[in-house]
Amino acid sequence: MGLLPQVGQYIIREHVYKNITGQILTIGRQTIHITPPLLKTFLEQQGLPCPPPEKIQIDRSTTNSDMDQFIDDKSFFGSFSTGELRSLDHSNFEGADIVWDLNRPIPPELENRFDFIYNGSVLDNVWDPVTSLRNMSRMLKPGGRIVHLEHGTRVNGPYLTFPPDWFHDYYSVNNFADCKTYLATFPTPDKWNSRLEWTLWEPIKIQGDQVMANGQFFGPPCEYFTICIAEKGPDSTSDLTPNQFQYRSPEERQLHLQQAVKFKLTKRPIVRFS
Repeated sequence: MGLLPQVGQYIIREHVYKNITGQILTIGRQTIHITPPLLKTFLEQQGLPCPPPEKIQIDRSTTNSDMDQFIDDKSFFGSFSTGELRSLDHSNFEGADIVWDLNRPIPPELENRFDFIYNGSVLDNVWDPVTSLRNMSRMLKPGGRIVHLEHGTRVNGPYLTFPPDWFHDYYSVNNFADCKTYLATFPTPDKWNSRLEWTLWEPIKIQGDQVMANGQFFGPPCEYFTICIAEKGPDSTSDLTPNQFQYRSPEERQLHLQQAVKFKLTKRPIVRFS
């Protein structure tokens, strides 16, 4: 589980667009692949003040930490947000605050509780990603946001891999306020923690007053992660199940087109890294 440098940069940009505050949850303790100098660069790029050095702690508790370089999760989120950070995992082996197996429905006290959730490569390592995704959606407050980073290809040996439409379709049928999905590509398996090239995945094309679906997603000819941000609306649900593009009824196709247009027209900035 981890938060890669460009994902951290993206989360800071999201905070500038809409403050990340209140209750923050990471799914699993996250290794933050960011050094103190890199954090300083990311904050300065967005015109944000840098915390004093004594406020930045080095990660010495997560399994994949670099004991001499990477900052810890509290230092990352605390560098720009006043929110309270919690973590949830199926065990407390890395010191999670909340112990719960996301393969099982969450208890009522976890519903509508968090303003921001970060899921760094968890769904690709659980047996039941559908239940887990629904749990994450239930844990979000209306107006809350979730960021996913999941493997799109078999790099690092995940249980499962996820294309961008898997997330987009779920958030469409459940009437989220916004959803944007990206392909973060890299040329070879050994380059997964290098600089990634982000491309927004576009499920529709608009020509004049015509809105058309782009069809099935077949993936790029290289390795990639899928990165998604979704914002919960006041009328969003969590239990509806989408059908894949080629199996939809005319009514379902129309719904997905309408939702894709809604997502496309939100003011959330599109990011491009390369």
